[in-house]
Amino acid sequence: PKTMAKLPLKCFRDVLLSPSLHQHRREKDYIISRHIAAFCRKHGEELDKDILLELTTKEVLPSIAHDEAFFLMSLSREYSLPTTPLDGSKTTLHERCINALSTNWESAVVPGINDKDVVAGDGLGYASLPVETKVELLEAVVKKSGTTASELLCMSCGSFTCGKTDGRCSSCSEYSRTCSFCNKRSCQWQDYSYDPNECPHCDQYN
Repeated sequence: PKTMAKLPLKCFRDVLLSPSLHQHRREKDYIISRHIAAFCRKHGEELDKDILLELTTKEVLPSIAHDEAFFLMSLSREYSLPTTPLDGSKTTLHERCINALSTNWESAVVPGINDKDVVAGDGLGYASLPVETKVELLEAVVKKSGTTASELLCMSCGSFTCGKTDGRCSSCSEYSRTCSFCNKRSCQWQDYSYDPNECPHCDQYN
């Protein structure tokens, strides 16, 4: 990315928008986002809304690397790019960033929720998002994870948990389940290895 970032704006745009580049791509699409992010950091004084829109259309940038999503989403806000499609079909840069973060929620989102000091190199992270964007991102995480918000939230320590292979929270190591019948807190679950779905308090199956 640093090599392409050294190009003048016109050359960079010509390379990025070249039909041959998109017809014969050998890199994974999301890697293009790293080149664009590096260029924007180096040439921030030359950017404007129209240029950013041109460089980040779905055709040019169909997917986003999750490690650049917070930065590119901050540019989208700074230059007031649309957050919803204007023509009802093509996704916006904002939506593609949300998709990248929610798809990689365990490594991209959870650390920043549990610790507000966890940020990317630009000082950007979950804590830097506006409240409405946080809500949008968390809704996307719930959908992508195939679970509910209450199941993602550890009832023992309040952290969002991503390591639940044995039913324990990855942050505090307590059991991250709540009985749907008696509502006992997750830390009150015992390790009943013979049947992990049976609540040790009310003997109901979950």
